[in-house]
Amino acid sequence: MEELDPELQKILADSAFNSPGVPIIFPTPPGSGISAVGEVIFGPGMAIVAATPSQDVNPNTPPETPEAEKSMDIEIPDNFIDGLEESLAEPLGENLDDIFDIDEEDNALPEKETFRKKVKKPSKQDIAKEALNKGLEHLNVKGNLLKAKQMRPACENCRFKSSERLPQDQRESIFKKYWALGNKQQQDRFIR
Repeated sequence: MEELDPELQKILADSAFNSPGVPIIFPTPPGSGISAVGEVIFGPGMAIVAATPSQDVNPNTPPETPEAEKSMDIEIPDNFIDGLEESLAEPLGENLDDIFDIDEEDNALPEKETFRKKVKKPSKQDIAKEALNKGLEHLNVKGNLLKAKQMRPACENCRFKSSERLPQDQRESIFKKYWALGNKQQQDRFIR
């Protein structure tokens, strides 16, 4: 058990403390942990002492080890409870503006400023890619001129005999539909 401060020993030995039912609240020395001496409870920053008529409080006697079923009665002075009730009874809404110093003008959201949107100019690569997908004449990234896609003549010697199965006008319509899609993914779906 840690030694009590001389001031605390004086308070404990005081005759007013030994009178039954008189609670005493006093500060504990800084850095003191929680310890119990009789019915004296020491916590960080405060000590609450409750004397009862059946109790003999002496700081020099070692404390009894409390059993699990025992409970400790602590008396709280009436003026403490009255002060607590008064502070809880005050409406919080009236004083919050004073506490936080809130102004309506400061909380207003700033008006949204209008800006002109930047017109997106397509890059050379995007222009070349779009023209390539549509089969049009265009300049590639290196600056070379590429001719537009044209349908070649049907092969006569192929083993599938496609020139016999597909007439020329049907081949031209398929060619135009394919290059009109203008998107590589759609063109792939068109073939499959």
